[in-house]
Amino acid sequence: MAISPAQSLWGDFSSIGSRMPSSPPTATIDSSATNSWVPLASDQLKLNCDEAFKQHQQQSAIGIVIRNERGILLNGKAMQIPAVSSLYAEAAAVREATVMAQVLGLNRAIVESDNLQ
Repeated sequence: MAISPAQSLWGDFSSIGSRMPSSPPTATIDSSATNSWVPLASDQLKLNCDEAFKQHQQQSAIGIVIRNERGILLNGKAMQIPAVSSLYAEAAAVREATVMAQVLGLNRAIVESDNLQ
């Protein structure tokens, strides 16, 4: 697992967080893209992470769930964090998911987020 590079990138991202614009950039969604569930290999787990950002409070809640190849919930976590933007909070959720995978000793895990930015 690439935790050290992730932590380094997190440090870089955190250092510019306070300089981010107050309004998030817009994203275009390709309506022709098909989002469909693809089964995992039997030895893989998926960590889905998401966030909910309250701009006026500079707070976010992040959540992580771990599912096996059949979609069965195995573990999860939710927490509140300070955040300067939705993108910052989403990056924090991805980082927390990678740390969680490392702590739990998950060697074959996929981290997934719904952020389009």
